[in-house]
Amino acid sequence: ARFDVRHRAVISGGYELPFGEHHAMLQHGVGNFLAGGWSLQPAVQLRTGYPFSPSRSGVSFGTYTPGRVNLAPGRTLKSAFLDHPSINHWFDASAFVDPGGSLQGNVTRNTLRGPGTAQVDLSAIKTFPIHEQVRAQFRAEAYNIINHGIFSQPASNISTPSTVGKISGTSADNRSIQLAVKLLF
Repeated sequence: ARFDVRHRAVISGGYELPFGEHHAMLQHGVGNFLAGGWSLQPAVQLRTGYPFSPSRSGVSFGTYTPGRVNLAPGRTLKSAFLDHPSINHWFDASAFVDPGGSLQGNVTRNTLRGPGTAQVDLSAIKTFPIHEQVRAQFRAEAYNIINHGIFSQPASNISTPSTVGKISGTSADNRSIQLAVKLLF
């Protein structure tokens, strides 16, 4: 399936900083006002890439079935994988050849894998007491805080040698920060 992810880990948590009223440090005065009431909530997502198929132009066997390719003589599918893929050379396109005409090639669908994801999100939240049962909450949230590129699939059409194996875009936003104020009652 196009959405198959072989390995995925999502880790999240929360930590209330030990400052301010009812905590171990800075319980009164300016220290309480500045440092009290803060909590941090990180979330880390790691996953392997989605599968994709090497293809060719000039023939189609249905809406979702592009023209399949053959393995080049003497090559194995494993030889298409690179030890150190980059956005300019994700896989070895020379491992595949066009079977010609209206023939469907012998390389099955979704045999290659695109880039994985390493994303770290972080929320810093400060709660201010306003009245007995009313509180205000300031939230600063950063998505993809380390600004790690989350790349899309590489071009996989062997009929276009100038772009095959190259990644030309991202599948998620770069670092994004949002601020919010929330009233809790």
